[in-house]
Amino acid sequence: MSASAKPVFERDPVKLDAKHYKVDLENDRVRVVRIKYGGKEGP
Repeated sequence: MSASAKPVFERDPVKLDAKHYKVDLENDRVRVVRIKYGGKEGP
């Protein structure tokens, strides 16, 4: 992977469902996504 290459997310959950998915940390090597659903909710 070159330095300018970025991962391709065809269906990015953060963009599709920002209510439940939040990016905690993102850099050129890692992306940490926090997922939060309520007790009676589900994906």
